[in-house]
Amino acid sequence: MLHPSLFDPSGLGPLPRVPLVPPDVLRRHHCLRTTDDRFTAAARLLQSLWRADRNLPPGTHTSPDGKRRLLGSRLSPAAGRAGAGFLTPEIWTLVRRELAYLGTLASAFRDRRFGSQSPRSRFMGPAAPP
Repeated sequence: MLHPSLFDPSGLGPLPRVPLVPPDVLRRHHCLRTTDDRFTAAARLLQSLWRADRNLPPGTHTSPDGKRRLLGSRLSPAAGRAGAGFLTPEIWTLVRRELAYLGTLASAFRDRRFGSQSPRSRFMGPAAPP
């Protein structure tokens, strides 16, 4: 069973509203995107802090004009391939096994970052049937 502290490491419980994160804080954590609403900006910051707390390298974003920049809310491709975006190693093992059983259909999923897997795989892995 997943420990509740995985979802609320501070133990503060839910916030009454989405915070308005200052742009300089988002910029410092490489997660400022001017098109984000408050919720998305706060979520990117939390993702960036989670990644940094685990000493995982940040990923990058490539703009339509080809310019690449760090995106702290994203894992590096190597960290994604290693399963770093999953809550537990058991969930990562389950996802790899499910992809292996998909056979040729899995090739479409292998090209995507494993950090974008479905909530079932990410959160329900330990409860999935063997």
